[in-house]
Amino acid sequence: MSGSTEYALPFRRGSTYKDGSTLTLSSTVGEAIVGRVYKTTDSNGKDLWLRAVRADAALTNVGGKPVSYTSGKLGKNVDALTDADGEICSIVDDAYATTFDVEQYDIFYVVEQGDVDAACETDVNAAGINLMCDASGDNIKTATAGYYIVAVSNEAVSDGIANVHVFGGLKPSDPAS
Repeated sequence: MSGSTEYALPFRRGSTYKDGSTLTLSSTVGEAIVGRVYKTTDSNGKDLWLRAVRADAALTNVGGKPVSYTSGKLGKNVDALTDADGEICSIVDDAYATTFDVEQYDIFYVVEQGDVDAACETDVNAAGINLMCDASGDNIKTATAGYYIVAVSNEAVSDGIANVHVFGGLKPSDPAS
């Protein structure tokens, strides 16, 4: 990982910056933590890097799903669940339930690097498959040449979920190169 990494989460995994408080959210509340990367461990004790991102729009049912970034705010603000095949995206931390909703302007975690249980298409049928986001916004799928690789599968999908490894570094990639 390049750049600065923090070692204390500003709020617990599976919650948000607001976390049910009476805090009035805005596009600037919590700005000091937006885009920062925090090192922690996953449920298996393995290293996990999380990025704090702001939701520019309310998001529904986010746990383990890919989110896209707001234009000009890569790594900081997300605008929706993905809506274009292979766009640069991040996978929401699996500490959030699949039915978890995020309010507009709240801050939550996506996986910057490490293993995560992610919503996957049935074409993720083995370990070692390069993965990209799907236009539906509900999952990730086997990558096509020329698109952003968000992760590689650690296992075949089962019941719509597969454990995947996110490499980190939000930069375009090409599985054919």
